[in-house]
Amino acid sequence: MLYKIFINEQEIGTSLLESGDPPMGVASGLIRLNNISIRVLESRLLQIESTQSTDGVTNCHEPGVVRVIHPDGFELSGQGSVIENCLELEECYVTILGIHHEMYEKLFLHHIEKYRNNFKYVHRTKR
Repeated sequence: MLYKIFINEQEIGTSLLESGDPPMGVASGLIRLNNISIRVLESRLLQIESTQSTDGVTNCHEPGVVRVIHPDGFELSGQGSVIENCLELEECYVTILGIHHEMYEKLFLHHIEKYRNNFKYVHRTKR
């Protein structure tokens, strides 16, 4: 599914939210920017109470600023959303934190299955 990513009311791009951490209710993914350069995005992030580290990564975690919209039109909500912008890599990512488990199961079953598969083991029987 392709989710729309907004800063305030402006759509900045889309993401597949291809990564996740099911126990924490986290979904994240690379943002494919819409007609906006990474430098312009950086400037906007710094105008809205973002933090910038010495390694060139800017984080925007201001409540209500970063919004992630499901293809059906509803906002994917959790405890918060973060945009990480890395000028050095010329990439930016979105992360939604603390998604309620019922919503997570509906939208990100593939992340749950991948997580469970990480802990599978082969049970050996005694002969």
